[in-house]
Amino acid sequence: MNFRSRAIGADVVDVNDGSWAGSNPSESSQHHLARLLEALPQVKPDDLFTHPLFGEISFDDFYGSLAYDPLIHAWDIADGAAIDHRINEETALEASERSGHLVHLVRSDDYAFNPACGDDTLSRLVESTGRTPVRGW
Repeated sequence: MNFRSRAIGADVVDVNDGSWAGSNPSESSQHHLARLLEALPQVKPDDLFTHPLFGEISFDDFYGSLAYDPLIHAWDIADGAAIDHRINEETALEASERSGHLVHLVRSDDYAFNPACGDDTLSRLVESTGRTPVRGW
């Protein structure tokens, strides 16, 4: 709902109380997703907007960073369940390139990279978020 509002320059509404979901959250989510998808073609990737956490950011960077969060949480779940995360190197590289500038939001200013994680892109991305695999690097 707010992604659509931001995309078309409309007022952003505080709906953290869950009222947007109505009596059928699945149906409401599908409705709001459809409205967002209708609005996306109007967005120019280089247009900037002010995000409450990230500050001034382009839509391209913002949408790219949205992919980063579920990717990291998918890794969390796979790691905790001891199953293959199935995140390939290309996907990890894309997430790193699109969200590497956001590391300061999840790590302290004195963050020092832990080389024990290895050289592959996904491990370095996961490590940069402060995570350590349940079974270690």
